[in-house]
Amino acid sequence: MDNKRKTELLGEIGFTRTMKNSDHAALRAIARGDLVRISSAFVCRRSTFQELKRHEREWLRAWAVGNSVRKAVLGGRSAARIIGMPVLATTKEDVELIPATGKRPSTSKWPSGCVYVGGSYRVDEFETVDGLRVTAEIRTGIDIAIRNGFREGLVAMDWLLGRHPRANVQFEIARLGRRKGIGWARAALAHAVGNVRSPYESYARAILIQNRIGPIRVNAPVGKFEVDMLIGDRVVSEIDGDVKYDGATYGRTDDVLRKERVREKRLLNDGYLVRRHSPSDVLNNEAQYVGDIRAACALAAIGAPVTQPT
Repeated sequence: MDNKRKTELLGEIGFTRTMKNSDHAALRAIARGDLVRISSAFVCRRSTFQELKRHEREWLRAWAVGNSVRKAVLGGRSAARIIGMPVLATTKEDVELIPATGKRPSTSKWPSGCVYVGGSYRVDEFETVDGLRVTAEIRTGIDIAIRNGFREGLVAMDWLLGRHPRANVQFEIARLGRRKGIGWARAALAHAVGNVRSPYESYARAILIQNRIGPIRVNAPVGKFEVDMLIGDRVVSEIDGDVKYDGATYGRTDDVLRKERVREKRLLNDGYLVRRHSPSDVLNNEAQYVGDIRAACALAAIGAPVTQPT
């Protein structure tokens, strides 16, 4: 998300700590629910907040909470939102706070929609982004894997390897020693690559890896084209986001579709089995996605199992 959009979002919120008791209209709007609290200090019009895209809502929540608490640092998914690291959360996304003192307050003192995370952090594992204290990029990616598992971890690790040497990430994982969830971080790094262009491709690849489908090459050259994922020697998996067909980002929609059709015909004529799915297919219909790829692998006779996952 660029700075212009961030500025637009911040223009939609109000700071309640400077609100006086005489601000009757605003107070009544809060009471009616026309304004929604996004932190203890900030509100936003409910209609506006609900119309935002998910990543915009979560960025705004993280920013508002980060600017409301005085003795905590944003971590995990919340730090990632501020840093610009992609997040594909398939579970409830609380704002994650790390107490500056290292000691979590009692749950009764946690702000609504927030969770305090324990653990030891070094001074060099924090940084300031957009005026907010957050965990540093590598620690943020590791924490996401530790707390949220292999799939979200691979999304984070792929992004990290586009910005940091693998050895640096590996070193930071090793420094954490033995702890719950560290195996997910190690596994995610082991499978991570630095040339992924979309977090949905990372997530789809994580699903295939967990279903023992592969080998997988990312953004692999196939003739004069490049495909999102080449599985074995003949199966192509493409993850097509809606932005490709918005009529602006990649040009006119009909031109995009025409080019895609020419490309797909060339791949098919060259003997590749092409399977196209949307991000929604991957996130919300995993069994179908895995089944489609397994069936293609069976047709390509690359030795992948053809039974549906249990």
